[in-house]
Order: sequence, then C-alpha cells, then structure tokens
Amino acid sequence: MLSEFRDRMAQGDRADRLLVVMVDRLAAAGLVNRRGRVRTDSTHVLAAVGRLNRVELVGETLRAALEELVATDPAGWRI
Repeated sequence: MLSEFRDRMAQGDRADRLLVVMVDRLAAAGLVNRRGRVRTDSTHVLAAVGRLNRVELVGETLRAALEELVATDPAGWRI
C-alpha cells in the first residue's frame, strides 16, 4: 500500500507540489520561516531536554526532602 502511494507521488511533480503546499501552510501558521536558517541537527533539542530534566530532578529532590522532613516530625510542619 505504501509503495503504491509512493509511486503515485513520484509521478509528475506531485511530491514537490505537496512540499510547497506544506511549507506555505506552515509559514502562514508561523511555524517556519521562508528561506530561513535550517538546522540539520538536534543538538538544541537535546540541550533543552537536558535542562528540563535537571529542573524536574531538582523539583523531585525537593519534594522527597520535604516529605522526609514531614515524616520525621509531623508536628513541626503544621500550617
């Protein structure tokens, strides 16, 4: 099935026309810039994920420490 679709897209310039339509719509939605700089690697994505993971790790560490403090002395942590 996929190979048939690929063969139909290869006829004429269908794939190129589809790409142009996709880029036009993505540009209209503000998701891509026309003739803008193109990144070909995922380094910036991996760095963002690493930062997010560190933030989550700090939050979870803080939560675990506070739970341990409350478990140790519940009366001292009443609000």
